[in-house]
Amino acid sequence: MNTDKTKTESLANECIQHWDALMEHERFKAFYYMKMTQTLNMDIDEIFEKALKSKDK
Repeated sequence: MNTDKTKTESLANECIQHWDALMEHERFKAFYYMKMTQTLNMDIDEIFEKALKSKDK
């Protein structure tokens, strides 16, 4: 396993272990929800883009 993947997995595990504590902090929650919204918007944009492309065919 490469070092970057090991570090990423370690960080992910740490976040999961401390998720409840992280969610108690308003700044973390705001950042998390902002990122989730951006991700959802990107997914929705991709869906519309694919739908429009398939409609043009």
